[in-house]
Amino acid sequence: MSAATDAAVAAATGQRLGAALAALGQPDEGGSAERLARLVDAARGDAARGDAAAVWLLIIAICGAYPRQEDVLAVRRVLDLLDGAAAIRAVLTTLRPLAIGAGGLERHLAVVDSGVVVDVDFSATHEHNTGIQRVVRETMARWTARPGGVHLAAWAPASASLRALSAGETARVVAWNAPDRDRAAAPPRQGEIIVPWRSDVVVVEVPSEPSSERLAALAEFSGNRVHLIGYDTIPIVSADMLHAREAEKFARYLTLVKHATSVVGISESAAQEFAGYVSALSSQGVVGPRVSACSLPAELTAGSDATAQGTPDNGRMLVLSVGSHEARKNHRALLFAAEVLWREGLDFEVALVGRGSAEFIGAFDAEVAALRAAGRPVVVRRDADDDELAAFYRRARVMVFPSLQEGYGLPVAEALSRATPVITTRYGSTAEIARDGGCLLIDPRDDDSLVAALRAVLTDDALVDRLQTEARQRPERTWQQYADELWAAMLGSTAASRTETAGGAA
Repeated sequence: MSAATDAAVAAATGQRLGAALAALGQPDEGGSAERLARLVDAARGDAARGDAAAVWLLIIAICGAYPRQEDVLAVRRVLDLLDGAAAIRAVLTTLRPLAIGAGGLERHLAVVDSGVVVDVDFSATHEHNTGIQRVVRETMARWTARPGGVHLAAWAPASASLRALSAGETARVVAWNAPDRDRAAAPPRQGEIIVPWRSDVVVVEVPSEPSSERLAALAEFSGNRVHLIGYDTIPIVSADMLHAREAEKFARYLTLVKHATSVVGISESAAQEFAGYVSALSSQGVVGPRVSACSLPAELTAGSDATAQGTPDNGRMLVLSVGSHEARKNHRALLFAAEVLWREGLDFEVALVGRGSAEFIGAFDAEVAALRAAGRPVVVRRDADDDELAAFYRRARVMVFPSLQEGYGLPVAEALSRATPVITTRYGSTAEIARDGGCLLIDPRDDDSLVAALRAVLTDDALVDRLQTEARQRPERTWQQYADELWAAMLGSTAASRTETAGGAA
């Protein structure tokens, strides 16, 4: 390293050690060697009492990175066996690979004491707005407006620690639809290491594998409370319909779930899936998180109209399907049903709106191209914005969502909020949504069931009128209600003990 780099590392190390001592209520005077010795002693004392939080913090102060489970266990064992200078040398030797590999030695540390830190990494760093990202952006726009607010965070490039967002990343999360928002991609930034301490950490996305490893250690050892939005367990339960790497990634995430404080499912069905996993943890002697449900809403986006028109400008009825293009969404069943009805002489077009998985869209797009070459009116839109999506809902005669498994099924709720009739799956979360009317339920594995339902909607105006009326009479549920209920489910028990202004970075 250059002299300048050496100086930067030395200054940053001294700052991190001082900040860690301050978090522990220890004096932070003296040079780095003195600070390190006091921090090691504090960690040893806590470890002797069965508390690894100070060990977790010690590792971050030394390495500039969040530890993994094996890092915390290795250092704790060193402190059980050694003391004094021998312990310090052994700790530094043990942590050398982590310190070098994480690349965080020049980073300073910002402790968030008794606050709320929210991991919004993907939503902050990507121009992508379907499913999980819509939930994150709608919820965080409301949470950041609460008294005291929250600390939004993303991962440093090496996924070794959380960091604060840039102004552009913050806007991408809380002001997605702002017309003056800068949508240009910016290079990842390092920034200060955000270290939650005696805080609540909320994970509102499914993190990457490296991030899951470090969040799992945070949940197990740091003393912070960790809360998750539980979307679904599809990568495990429906692994046969996904690439193997998705199951591997999700298995890492389940280690985080194991040590979390709470999981709030986006539907009763999703909560049941996570509760099933938690019930199996007793065989490991692990209690697991408390699991509850807080169902998603569907609220009209700006510029949309709640009245379903049912007929596009060309006079042809529109059959709409919204959702990512992947095997479990069962789009091929819809295309088969459409082909049956086209051959019967019915005149309608099909619009498939949503992004696609790399493993699925090649063959799927070829199938769509063959239909189009045969004169079938099928369109695929993978980059529709909120206004265009609202226009599709408004024009549609029916929205078809024959998914084989869902955590919730946001397009079903969104279509119904626009009084657009829906054909969807008769079980799971979509059946929960359908309870309040506006839907025809089908067996997604029975082609005849889907064909019959689609035929009925395309040929029976009285049925469509009835479904539209049911949809308009559904009870309203807004994003504000969801955000407030999610806050209460995750943080209600700790918010009372936190002042409105607590949670600032120290």
